[in-house]
Amino acid sequence: MSIRFSFNIIICCIVFLLSWLDIAAQLSKKDSIAYIKEMEQYRKDINRKFKKDPKPLIESDRKKFKELSFFSTSAKYYVDGIFTRALHEDTFKMETTTKWRPDFVKYGTIAFMIDSVEYTLAAYQNVKEAKLEDRKNNLFIPFTDKTNGRETYEGGRYIDRKIPEGERIMLDFNKAYNPWCVYNGRFSCPIPPEENTLPIEIKAGEKDYKYGH
Repeated sequence: MSIRFSFNIIICCIVFLLSWLDIAAQLSKKDSIAYIKEMEQYRKDINRKFKKDPKPLIESDRKKFKELSFFSTSAKYYVDGIFTRALHEDTFKMETTTKWRPDFVKYGTIAFMIDSVEYTLAAYQNVKEAKLEDRKNNLFIPFTDKTNGRETYEGGRYIDRKIPEGERIMLDFNKAYNPWCVYNGRFSCPIPPEENTLPIEIKAGEKDYKYGH
């Protein structure tokens, strides 16, 4: 094989690789655009629900309610996690903002990366709800981060997920939401356990309610 022929093959391979990377980038861009549109609709639906439903806002607040406030949607906070099922965990009473102490069990842990640093969050299951057919696959992921008390509610926020079929699970911090007690003191809200304290700012999801009107 001549040197010139080998050189041509290398050039062709490079061109093919660059073309593939360009296509991948375009697909990634299209996916990002679709995701942003999805989040826009998601937030419109939440605001519509707050204006319409009798909970969680009290009547006087609902009448003057305009919209909730969110961080800008960022793919950085839509992360691919590794789920590890917890074994032999005991039921415990989760602390709340009132004297109510619901029974929970640590169902598993989720490891994920943000800015090339690995973090973990525990995923819990409400023992009572786990007995209901329509809620038995629900996972509850309460967490705190360094935005709490400034841009977000001081008591932390929540993420809901379904039990994954395998070890992979997506965590979308852009859908992190406030406990209902943020809007109405009559509600009792679980307080994120200490193990779910993230030592970084999660600038994604819902901001504190005072920023929303």
